[in-house]
Amino acid sequence: MNILKSQTKSTSGAKFKILLTLFAAASIANSAPSSDSFLNINYLSGYANAQNFLQRLEELRQGDNVSKDVWIRTHGGKLDSFEDEFDIKEARYYGVQFGTDGITPVKQGTIYAGVALALGNTDVSYDKGDASTTSYDVGFYMLYKNDDDFYAQGAIKYTRNENEFDATTTNSYRIKGVGNIDGISLSLEAGQRFDISNSFYIEPLFGLIYSYHADAIISSPNNLKIKLYNINSVLAKLSMAAGYKFKDSAVYIKAGYAREFEGDLIYKFNDGVDEYRHEINSNIFDSSIGFISNINNHDLYIEGTYQMGDKFNNMKVNVGYRYGF
Repeated sequence: MNILKSQTKSTSGAKFKILLTLFAAASIANSAPSSDSFLNINYLSGYANAQNFLQRLEELRQGDNVSKDVWIRTHGGKLDSFEDEFDIKEARYYGVQFGTDGITPVKQGTIYAGVALALGNTDVSYDKGDASTTSYDVGFYMLYKNDDDFYAQGAIKYTRNENEFDATTTNSYRIKGVGNIDGISLSLEAGQRFDISNSFYIEPLFGLIYSYHADAIISSPNNLKIKLYNINSVLAKLSMAAGYKFKDSAVYIKAGYAREFEGDLIYKFNDGVDEYRHEINSNIFDSSIGFISNINNHDLYIEGTYQMGDKFNNMKVNVGYRYGF
């Protein structure tokens, strides 16, 4: 199947160049899905990292009110059960975040604010190839909580992703490619904690996450270039948490639903006319269980999450530690 259309020019040099381009496009049948999946993985990785930044705010709400602290968290997980259009068998990811934050008392409430840095890696397996994405993040987050346990919080994050892929075509031709993608995300959430008793509480939450990934060029040594257009994502989520507090610790469970309203991925080959598209918009259901321990100025956080969606499933675990002073 011809996947690249070029305009015919009169000069012999131009014709020869067109023939080389057509040969390159025809011989990398599997590199196209790999490049396509780059932006998918960057989208999924960006969503997971945004959740980790927001999870820091959740920990702030449940931790001791110390004036300043430093914290670190590591996480890892696996994405699988991808829809066929993703051309992915599974993706495993891991990363580490660290940051510092502090509190400012205000009338009838408290403001928390902090900054964080993150480093992550995602390894992707295709039917005939593999890929990896290394991400570098920097973010700022803020939380307001009043004396009645209503809160509003947000985070903004910049991401730089460095991508590589190595695919084998249907005619056993091996091809490698590289490309970088820049992105930014903005997250806003609001919720209310209701104490049912001195120990038991429930907490509904509503949130929005907007993310943008810039245009990118995926290049390979055989002169093929794949143009990935920018992508906008708007994800809304609604969740409910229930927890039980002990003297110096707490356990909780969460269940939620999220809907991706945007997320069209558009790409084309070299300077061709034909554009290819598929949608990332989907429904996602998730559940989590977690544990928090507060001992003097030391806090420990552990949480496991399972997400099931139209396009993929996700399992992850994260562990965090905070020292307050």
